[in-house]
Amino acid sequence: MKNILNLLLRRTEYKSLYRRIFYTLMIMVIYIIGSNIEILSTANGNKNIDAFSNIGVAAMGGNFTAVTLFSLGLGPYLTAMLIVNLLALRNPEKLMLQTKKERQFKEKAFTMILAIVQAYYLLNMYVKHGDNRIHIMAMGMLVLIAGSMLLIWLADQNTMYGIAGPMPIVVMSIIKSIMQSNAQNDIHLKIIVWIAIACILLFCAVLLIIIERAEYRIDYRDILNTSKDKQSFIAWKLNPGGSLAIMISMSLFMIIKAIIELCIILITQKQVLTWMDFKHPLGITVYMILLFSLAYFLSLLMLNPKRKATDFLKSGNYIEGIHPGKQTESYLTHKARKISLFSGIMIVIIIGLPFYFTLIIPVLSKEIYLAIQILMLIYISINITDVIKNEMYFNRYKNFMNKYW
Repeated sequence: MKNILNLLLRRTEYKSLYRRIFYTLMIMVIYIIGSNIEILSTANGNKNIDAFSNIGVAAMGGNFTAVTLFSLGLGPYLTAMLIVNLLALRNPEKLMLQTKKERQFKEKAFTMILAIVQAYYLLNMYVKHGDNRIHIMAMGMLVLIAGSMLLIWLADQNTMYGIAGPMPIVVMSIIKSIMQSNAQNDIHLKIIVWIAIACILLFCAVLLIIIERAEYRIDYRDILNTSKDKQSFIAWKLNPGGSLAIMISMSLFMIIKAIIELCIILITQKQVLTWMDFKHPLGITVYMILLFSLAYFLSLLMLNPKRKATDFLKSGNYIEGIHPGKQTESYLTHKARKISLFSGIMIVIIIGLPFYFTLIIPVLSKEIYLAIQILMLIYISINITDVIKNEMYFNRYKNFMNKYW
């Protein structure tokens, strides 16, 4: 083991990867420090925060159990990016004409609006009525929004100089959430129940890995490939959206819930919204619909059959029996919709369906929430592993590509 480690450390083509990993570790240290800096006393705050709220916020690098510098997490930013991209999906040609500055302005504008809503929602749970409430709320929102922007900047820096962008921050947040929930709740179950939960979790994890690794292939004719033995094909993953749909669906659900609750507070001065709670079937159903919709549209966005059809038209490649242009676009769009539909259904079954079991078997709700967090952790870890593999692959041939690029 020692010899293998020494060999890896001496491999010059992996030095860039080591620098990226070290940079990511430094950002993780900053995140841990910032997530433990409390900016508001929560001693008299809301102790009955929904368990799903903790999971949803943790899936975006945030924390609602305490008001810290990074409590908002990356939720406002990733949700804003999703909104901008889905709006642009209606007119891809217009998106191509937009400059980077224009896209960033739209993303930052949406991010600021969502951050203000979430900051007010979070502080409203902890800041009681009093003479200094307005000042405390104003200063608290300012610090929370600044902390969220700092975390977004760290995620951007990690994308450029580290590994996997915002994903390591999310992984650290989920691990912290799991540790906090286990520390607060003593779980005592029979050994047979633990074995059953472990078997179901293992089955779901294996199924998730298979779906993540599997791909759908569409054969086509490459005019530059004259070999009869080697067939060219389009390789589309069965789950193109990856873990992004799961992460953003939870953040978007929390934002929608926050907006509805804030509207009710302003109109009726009441804060209770039971039907959007995960102890209510309607709340779970709303989340399931949201999860499916995001998984479906994100998959379509990632596959982008229209751009693939345009590339075929430019290169001269074609699918046998399908005319180039509109017919190829229609054919690829039909295939992309089928893949996206499959992706949405499987994600809802694996991640969303277990939430209904918390209603059927409320005694096991804590264990089910724990299992969902572990599944999310596995899923995001798969994506991080893929990023590291790609980095190792490109580093191995970096000298060759630099020579001829």
